[in-house]
Amino acid sequence: MLIVWMNDNMPPTRPFNQKTWLEKPDKRVEMIDDLLKRKLLNKKTNIEVIRLLGQPVDSVDTTMTIKTNYLKYYLGAERNPISGIDSEWLDITFETDTVKNYSLHTD
Repeated sequence: MLIVWMNDNMPPTRPFNQKTWLEKPDKRVEMIDDLLKRKLLNKKTNIEVIRLLGQPVDSVDTTMTIKTNYLKYYLGAERNPISGIDSEWLDITFETDTVKNYSLHTD
């Protein structure tokens, strides 16, 4: 019964949509799996990622944080219905101005 409750309370997933990503940051968590599954960040430059995902946001003061080798994006409330009091974030690292790695984390 608990598993059904957890599944029913998980946020919906949806295909990545750039307009929704840019205009509704709290909905990003619903699109992140599709974005990563489709490998839309692979081989992108820093500028191409910013064109696709918009300006990154710092988790502390919500100002733009752009470094040549790291970008961070707010995704929304954590998807885990039991401990869903945190936020989810997308971290992107670059090597020679090309995406090297990306990962998700909560805070």
